[in-house]
Amino acid sequence: MIKPDIILKLEEHASYKCDKGCIYNHPAGTFIIKYLITKDREVSHTIQFKMENSLLWTLGDINDFLSIYHTDIRVDMLSERRYGEPKLSKPVEIKDICQAFSIPYVYGRQNNVKASNLIYIKGDDIFMKIRDYNSQVFRPHPEFRNAPLSVIVERYFPEKSVRQKFIYNDCWGSVVLRGEAWMCFRHIVPLIKKADLLVSLNVLINLSREFPYLDSREWNFCCENLINQIKNECLPTKEL
Repeated sequence: MIKPDIILKLEEHASYKCDKGCIYNHPAGTFIIKYLITKDREVSHTIQFKMENSLLWTLGDINDFLSIYHTDIRVDMLSERRYGEPKLSKPVEIKDICQAFSIPYVYGRQNNVKASNLIYIKGDDIFMKIRDYNSQVFRPHPEFRNAPLSVIVERYFPEKSVRQKFIYNDCWGSVVLRGEAWMCFRHIVPLIKKADLLVSLNVLINLSREFPYLDSREWNFCCENLINQIKNECLPTKEL
């Protein structure tokens, strides 16, 4: 049995393999793959595949299949900062790439936007600057625990006092020390463009669970918004 290199590459990530096919585990799901054998006992580039929970088989080219369900699809955390640390630099990989669009980070209700995540696209990779990552609630000294926001800001953040336009003496609340991060979804664009919304969304959410600060309802909404933008309104990236 002669197998082309692309089939051997697929089998490197298979949980089971034989001469007739393999089982390929991917963040999108588990695929059952059948090989088509030529008269010369060679495995064809054309395969049959389906997800394990599906009854429908699909006939397609192995190269097209792996361009969508890439063997190295993943998320990388490139850099992060907490409040007070130096500002994050734009990743070198996208230094000449313009921002494609931004995604509002929504809390509680639709119009309650606290920050917007910035999206850059290079090839099949999506770079995102997360504007609210691992943010902490500021805990003042007990004697200021019940003080209004104006007093807390003046006492602990005097450099912010000039921006107190909407902080009144009868206003109470929490001060959030906002952190930020740069992350990148690798080899993800073809999947988003070709797969169903729910499949793409599950992949983004499952990959993100590696980072506990991204396991939230707000982040799930952000991922869904990202997918819809890519599918429907994604602007082409431009080099400066």
